[in-house]
Amino acid sequence: MLYRARDLTVTTADDERDPLSFERLRGHIAELSGPAALEAVCGVVREVQQRKAAVIWVLGHRLPPFAPDLELNGVTASSIPFVFAPHPLAAAQAAEHSLRGKAFELVLVDLAWPGETALEPGPADPRRRNARKASAPELGLRSIDDAVLGRLLRLCEAAHAALLFITAAPGDLSASLVFARFTTERKKRICDSARSGTQAAVPPSRAYEYIVTLSKTKTGRPGEVYREVLRGPHGML
Repeated sequence: MLYRARDLTVTTADDERDPLSFERLRGHIAELSGPAALEAVCGVVREVQQRKAAVIWVLGHRLPPFAPDLELNGVTASSIPFVFAPHPLAAAQAAEHSLRGKAFELVLVDLAWPGETALEPGPADPRRRNARKASAPELGLRSIDDAVLGRLLRLCEAAHAALLFITAAPGDLSASLVFARFTTERKKRICDSARSGTQAAVPPSRAYEYIVTLSKTKTGRPGEVYREVLRGPHGML
């Protein structure tokens, strides 16, 4: 039997509001980075889809997210168009066309090579780095300058849409027009099954936690943290 990660959520004592919410992102440009970016993105996409709104996912690499993973996180992957753009400027142009059409309320621009983030322990795999260079030899997020982001921001405001960049490291998208930056991390967590109200058949070792931190914002409280504990199937951890 398959379970959605949302259905296996462990309730925590802390009543913390997710800083990475769709309502907070609307009309703005934001940056998300870290090894748990997929879990965090799924939360935003799920929120948008529950509103019966449309999402588009622009990829700066040739490795789209695994559809069953998205489905297990409550995301309807079949309703999301994926667009391949081999360079950050091409990805920005794809986002611009998407915003001009006003058909999508959430535009994701994924520029983080899967499995290679600055927050992951250990050195980066040189084979993965070489593959990344072969896929996009001129890859450089600095090419998305303030002029490009300024156009995108005006389109976000006009369409009342959210533009979320997924990057490998915090601050890869260098611009003063970024409304908020979020960093993520993932770690194992030991939970008391009886206290959390879950069935005793679920072993505590199968719990993990992902953490979203609001590292920079033009409004609100920098440093705001959101934690969510999820339980996965055997063999996940």
